[in-house]
Amino acid sequence: TGLATVRRTAHIFHLTLVLGAANFSAGMAVSTNIIFFEKTLDLEGWQAGVIYAMNGLGGIAGSLVISRVVGRLGMGRTVLLGIAAVTTGVFLTALTTATTWSTLATAGSVLVGFGVAVAVISSASLRQHVVAGPLLGRVAATFRLVVDGAVAIGALVGGVIGEFIGIPQALVIAAGVGVVVCLAGSGTRL
Repeated sequence: TGLATVRRTAHIFHLTLVLGAANFSAGMAVSTNIIFFEKTLDLEGWQAGVIYAMNGLGGIAGSLVISRVVGRLGMGRTVLLGIAAVTTGVFLTALTTATTWSTLATAGSVLVGFGVAVAVISSASLRQHVVAGPLLGRVAATFRLVVDGAVAIGALVGGVIGEFIGIPQALVIAAGVGVVVCLAGSGTRL
């Protein structure tokens, strides 16, 4: 029932596809980030910890501004803004060197946290707005299966790319996928 509802409800169907593709990209980045920090940049554990802490601060910031952003852009465009922020953050991380980690990687992490919070909150609000109450749980379960499952597949692909092409290249490719998702998503009915 959840799958059928997602399929026949245009907004939710497009939202599921767009966020599934975005999470595929995010999975690619997540699977390579820590290796990038540790092996490529040779960062200490505390440095990686600072970078990841900034992710949390970005999430808090996103949760504090979400209602104003949705009021200005609408729910669908706010989802795309979140994806664009994550994509920009991944790209900044890919550009990071051992000497720029404290600026580029931390800024990238803030953007990723901000983007995830904005996309998650606005997509949940969109589902709640469009789907009838009795079907909401089933639609949410179907949505989560597709969107969260894409992270695992993206992580596998990111790991393979990192192994055979290179970790920094995997991050750039992940950001590139995010750009394609933003462009394709802007042409959908979100």
